[in-house]
Amino acid sequence: MGERSIELTKCKEVLEGYNLNRNFAFNAVFRTSIQFDFDKKLETLKIKLPRINTENDLYNVQKLPYFRLKFSLGMMSDIYFDITHKDNLFMPFFDVDYGFSNLIETDWLSAHDLIPEQTLEIVLPQWVPEELKVHYTYLVSAAIEFGNVGFAGKIEAVKNASCAKIMLAL
Repeated sequence: MGERSIELTKCKEVLEGYNLNRNFAFNAVFRTSIQFDFDKKLETLKIKLPRINTENDLYNVQKLPYFRLKFSLGMMSDIYFDITHKDNLFMPFFDVDYGFSNLIETDWLSAHDLIPEQTLEIVLPQWVPEELKVHYTYLVSAAIEFGNVGFAGKIEAVKNASCAKIMLAL
C-alpha cells in the first residue's frame, strides 16, 4: 500500500477528457458539441445542448429506439495520507466528505428524430467553506444512455449501451 497523498488540485488537467468506457468514446457516440458554462462563485453549471439530428449526431450501435443524456457536476477533495488514523490512512482534506455531486438528465428522447436545443442547469449545495475550496477539484461529466421499451411499456436503460466522459476538471 502506498503512502502518498492524492492531490488532484495540482494536476486537474490529467482528468479532463477521460473517457469512462472501454469500447466507445463518448464523442464517437454523441457527435455534436455541448456548451458548458460554469460559475465557480455560485457553483452552478449551465449546459447548452444544440439541436440534435439523431441521424447524424448519434452513433446508435445497437439501433435502440431511445436515448437520454446525463450530466454531473461534482467536487472531489484532495486526499491525504495520515498515519495517525489507524482505521483509514487516507483522509479527505475536509473531514466531512471525499466528494459529492449533483446529477441531471434529459427525458428519454427518440433516437429517430430532430431534438430541439435545450438548456439544463445543475447547482451544487454551498456547504464547503470558501477557504477550503482550494483543496477541491470540480468535475463535469457527460453520459449517454440508450433504452428500450420494457415491462408495462416503461422505457428502461439497456445494459452495456452507454458511455461517459469527464468533460471538465476545474
